[in-house]
Amino acid sequence: MLMITAIIFDIGGVFVKGTSKIFIKNVCELLGIEVKRDELEKELWTDLNRGNIPLEYFIRKNFEIAITDEEMKKLIQVWLNNWKLDSSMVKFAKKLKPKYKLIMLSNVDFDSAKKSEEIGLNFFDHKFRSFELGIVKPERKIYEHVLKKIKAKPEECVFIDDKIEDVEAAEKLGIHGIVFKDLKKLKKDLKKLEIEAVG
Repeated sequence: MLMITAIIFDIGGVFVKGTSKIFIKNVCELLGIEVKRDELEKELWTDLNRGNIPLEYFIRKNFEIAITDEEMKKLIQVWLNNWKLDSSMVKFAKKLKPKYKLIMLSNVDFDSAKKSEEIGLNFFDHKFRSFELGIVKPERKIYEHVLKKIKAKPEECVFIDDKIEDVEAAEKLGIHGIVFKDLKKLKKDLKKLEIEAVG
């Protein structure tokens, strides 16, 4: 019999939806420039999530044009408003809380983390955010850090993320992994691990 005690959730792509493509389109519209790509610079995004660079620098380097302070304030709001909360996921996760420790493990920047608290992602028992730790998924160290801090064995944990590489990295440590597609599939995948919501 499985003895799952903790469910570790990613945030972006699971609880919060949004794409870099839409962000870039909205930025270009606001600045009155042509859309030339649909992805943000990966290395810059990793640096942002590690806490190595601020959001303003991240935006400036991605677009490489002169941006006034007033424009930057608007662009930061565009960034924060780009990520929309899935209330059905929040409702479901809260029904797991009576039986399991709920853990947040997110590659996220300071500003987005602050926003996530404001919009209702404040019910987790433990929160592990990359910008505070200086390490990011799928690095092995971040999963080891979580296991140590929550005092759990890998086989007692389930990790849910929309990125297959992040799930595979957790599975290498012996953590049960679920690649998130949607809530319906998540419920089925959790049921296979004998995990069901209360109520």
